[in-house]
Amino acid sequence: MGRHLDEAARSGARFDLVLLDPPAFSAARGAEFAIDRDYPELIAKACRLVPEGGLLWLACNARTSSLLELASRGTKTARRHASLLEQGGLPPDHPTLPSQPEDRYLQVALLRLE
Repeated sequence: MGRHLDEAARSGARFDLVLLDPPAFSAARGAEFAIDRDYPELIAKACRLVPEGGLLWLACNARTSSLLELASRGTKTARRHASLLEQGGLPPDHPTLPSQPEDRYLQVALLRLE
């Protein structure tokens, strides 16, 4: 899943903003991806493409995983410091019942990399 990020890094590409919204799990094209195992490395690869002061927008659709913990592992692997600018979840047009917290699965975070 990080092949495109690797290619961009090799070509010297830099982006002021990188968006990552991987599936919680995938076995597409024979390349397994599991959010807890693989997302931190994907985040680390994205960090190579973002200059100081650039932004990294992350999403996680697995309510059993902490997006901020995954982000922390990824930025640590990349040896980058990140500041949390914004954190959110499902938008208002996706209301959920208070008695069904499992329905509030979406986590998003906007980080500034230093």
